[in-house]
Order: sequence, then structure tokens, then C-alpha cells
Amino acid sequence: MDQREHTILEAWRANAAPWTRAVREQAIASRHRVTVRAILDAALARRPRSVIDLGCGEGWLARALAVRGVDVLGIDAVPALVDAARTVGGGRFLAMDYADVAGGALVVQPLHPLTVCGDAPCVDGWREGSWAGCGDGFGQAAPWYFCTLAGWLDALVRAGLHEVRRVEPMHPSTEKPAFLILVAESRH
Repeated sequence: MDQREHTILEAWRANAAPWTRAVREQAIASRHRVTVRAILDAALARRPRSVIDLGCGEGWLARALAVRGVDVLGIDAVPALVDAARTVGGGRFLAMDYADVAGGALVVQPLHPLTVCGDAPCVDGWREGSWAGCGDGFGQAAPWYFCTLAGWLDALVRAGLHEVRRVEPMHPSTEKPAFLILVAESRH
């Protein structure tokens, strides 16, 4: 694990409780208004019998899929988030490293490059993190990797995947993409 990965994990470990609270109290407006429905629709459009919710956090997606009859395994690298998910239930949850998981279709929901680029150059690279808009109680934010659409598509190809669907849900107030959903499958 390199230093950035360590910094990111430490920030998430330190902020697991306020993140869980923000999600469960619907404190993140764009998430509540757009993200939840769109990512759930994207996952259910695959008609899955089973799902691995990689980066499950406090377990909201795993629970939402489980109540719809999907067998869900939630995985996160932050034990406190897995504990929070287990407390509510609605699926099976494990704390483990993401590198240990493979196979199936990948549904990834990054921030939309058009929306989050801001005044910075629109090039792939590391950015300072922020908890702005997530509510109170957060500490140091994790850095994050800004990725252009081309960068995401290149990453899928490098991973041996190909894009099968792209969704860009619009925020009802700004009429700009709230985020991006990419669905990819193995080339084999």
C-alpha cells in the first residue's frame, strides 16, 4: 500500500461515524435527490441474482438490493463502516481488501468530471478532498483522484473490462450531471 492509499484509508477510518450519520440522516442533498435512485436503478437493470457491493460503506445499497431479493455481500476496507452495516443488517458484510475480489460486472459511480472539475485543469490527477455538503462532525478529508471520462474508460480497458452502459443522472436543480455511472464487464 502506498502513502496515498494509507492516507485515504486513514481519513475514511477517522470519518466513518460522521459519514454513516450523513448517509442515514440524508444530509447529502445530491445523494438523496439523485444518487441513490440512479445507482440502484443501474444495479437492478442488470437483473442480478447476487451482487458484491464493493466499498459498501454503511451498507445502504446492500440493504436496498437485499429487500428486492438480491443476495448481497457488502465489502469495505474500513471495519467501522462494516460494523455500522452489520448493525442494521440487510445483507452479509465483510471487512477486507478490495484486491481480493474479482469477476462479474462492475458498476462504478464516480463524481462526474464535468461537474467536479471546477476551475482546475480537466486532467487526471490527485485533488484535495472535502466533506463540504456532507454535514457536521467530519475531520480531515481524504485526497481523491480526479478522472476524466477518457481516464475512466482507459482504466476499464487496463483492467480487462469494456463499458456496456453509461448513465449521467441530472441534478434537478442544476440540470448538470450529478455523477457518472459506468457499467463494465470482463472482455472474456
